[in-house]
Amino acid sequence: MQKPNLRQGSGRQACAHCSAPFEVTPEDLAFYDQVSPVIRGTKYAIPAPSLCPDCRQQRRLAFCNEFNLYPGTCGLCRKRTLSQFPQSSSVPYYCHECWHSDKWNALSYGREIDFTRPFFEQLTALKRSVPSLALDVQGELQNCDYIHYAGSSKNSYLIMHADFCEDCMYGYGFKHNRSCVDGFYNLQCELLYDCVDCHGSYGLTHCQDCINCHSGAFLRDCIGCKSCFLCT
Repeated sequence: MQKPNLRQGSGRQACAHCSAPFEVTPEDLAFYDQVSPVIRGTKYAIPAPSLCPDCRQQRRLAFCNEFNLYPGTCGLCRKRTLSQFPQSSSVPYYCHECWHSDKWNALSYGREIDFTRPFFEQLTALKRSVPSLALDVQGELQNCDYIHYAGSSKNSYLIMHADFCEDCMYGYGFKHNRSCVDGFYNLQCELLYDCVDCHGSYGLTHCQDCINCHSGAFLRDCIGCKSCFLCT
């Protein structure tokens, strides 16, 4: 793709990744200067971005894998486990039991900072040497081998960014739900299917943005509805 011809000194430039034009304002530069760290009396200036906002957001989101699980082996006990890291990754990881145990000491990986080398280069090297959690799960879990960024749940499968759920499947952002399937950011609900952003509801299918609704289907932006169909 040919990069657009942008005027010099206009504050606009082409993204180094996708070539889309974007603007760096004087306010942006002032902010980067303000947050640039000062270490031992030396200020380390944060450079202006070379990527457009969309590409920067993609890189931030790519840093965290919430949806893909891979078969792997714990680096400490050598047991088979599921992992957020593919087999091609060089990142070491431990299973939930080993990572939270006293079998290893995270402080032993500490190292002195080298001011002659770029900081993020050193941070990346440190991150790649310290074992990570195979799956980021917390709290008491029962029969929940295939969940990630979740905790304190029971009999659930492939729910991510979820807590305190029971008998739930294929959900993201579930909190305090029971028997919910195929949902997104549902809170304190029961018996929901294919619902988005529903709170305190029961027995809904194909609903969105509903609060305290009961036994409905194809609802949108409803509050306190009972036994309703195709309602907004």
